[in-house]
Amino acid sequence: MTVSNNDNNDNFNNEDDEFGSNPFGLDPEAISGMLNEIMSSGTLNFASGLGGMFNPLSDGPMGIAKRVAADIASRDIDENQISDSEEIHPSNSQDPMAEIMGIISMLSSPPQNTLALSVDKVFQDRCEQIYPAAQNYVASQANADSISVIPLVVTDRVSWTKDYIASMQGPLEVASKSLSPTFGEAPETQDPNQPTGLDIQSMISKTIAPMMFGVQAGTMLGYLSHRAYGDDDVLLPAKLPFRVGLIASGVQKFCDDWSVPTDEGILYFLILQTLRAHIRSGSWLTEKLDNLCTQYVAAYELNPYKLEELMGEMDIENPESITAINVSPEQMFETLRTPKHDILDEEIGRISSLHDAYVEWVMHKDIEKLLPNYRIIQEARKRITVTTSDADKFVEQLFGVATSRNTQEEAAIFIDGVLQREGESKLHQIWKNEELIPTQAEFGAPGLWLARLDVM
Repeated sequence: MTVSNNDNNDNFNNEDDEFGSNPFGLDPEAISGMLNEIMSSGTLNFASGLGGMFNPLSDGPMGIAKRVAADIASRDIDENQISDSEEIHPSNSQDPMAEIMGIISMLSSPPQNTLALSVDKVFQDRCEQIYPAAQNYVASQANADSISVIPLVVTDRVSWTKDYIASMQGPLEVASKSLSPTFGEAPETQDPNQPTGLDIQSMISKTIAPMMFGVQAGTMLGYLSHRAYGDDDVLLPAKLPFRVGLIASGVQKFCDDWSVPTDEGILYFLILQTLRAHIRSGSWLTEKLDNLCTQYVAAYELNPYKLEELMGEMDIENPESITAINVSPEQMFETLRTPKHDILDEEIGRISSLHDAYVEWVMHKDIEKLLPNYRIIQEARKRITVTTSDADKFVEQLFGVATSRNTQEEAAIFIDGVLQREGESKLHQIWKNEELIPTQAEFGAPGLWLARLDVM
């Protein structure tokens, strides 16, 4: 179901201004009171922390995201912690206000560059030795001769998160603006009655909201680095370097967890990442996703009534009621949707589902000849997909690249339809340029797409 803000426009205009200019129906004075109490009591050395934050967002939300993501990526985290709701933020505090203070304290401290994690030299050498076999498979099975020029980079989680956030800076910055609430108009002058001369309401609207988005984005990508095996596990609007990126620790852990011979695990994930990198190497796809996903995040709108309904009995003066809220990514994004998302969903979903269906088809062709344990690997991937973490879901849904089961089935039927009519040669052309992507009408009728290819 799609939630449209237009349905309530009349209500917004006609009813008494119960909430003022506050989009959440929350009382800024109550928030200010909580912050004042914390500040005056010296909790978390808040006042001195703010004193060092002359410009707390000098690096913007993305600078914050990089610091948080690198911190999470650098840790050794148990698998169960990744999906544990208590571990979704860097702070373990159950008090959301204390958590905000802790984040401010962290950001007010001198920046610390989280060093890259070490990559096992023996493992890296083995990847480089096996990479030509992966290139040969993709070249022969996907008609991709140019794959031989794409370099391999065996990386670590910390380096991966930094590269990933930098590669998505444009869409992430747009998202930080569209998803950051403002609590009324921020006064231009400081309030002398507030501790340290700061106006709390202004600080919330101009600092806390974008800061929290940076923390959230960094947290999700930091946890994603513990689940990903390489650059292209999720089809995101990432302007990544021209490379095949493999996260060493992810592949090593997969082989250990599922008792898969290391060489077979390396070859499987190298083939998978090489195939995806080959598709991404066409600059049109990266630019297309960047454009569509930027439009997608820019279309988000905060619907105060839907959000209030979702939050239930939340009481800003009672921190326990806030920590008790259990909202899924699906529910949260449903409150942010606008009619424009319906249009973008169709186009982004078509590209994403075709990408996944094509990759799965190529991977299934003749790979079992190379990998005696292919069935074990495939079954393990299916189980991992079923238990996809909230981090994966959040990132996919944020940019609109999450696909429904119906769209996935339509894409698989399209692939089969092309193969039955014309064989493989035509199917490989689908990624050559933007004009060759099936339209919505052709998506359900592969014969129409093949006819257009013949004319072209």
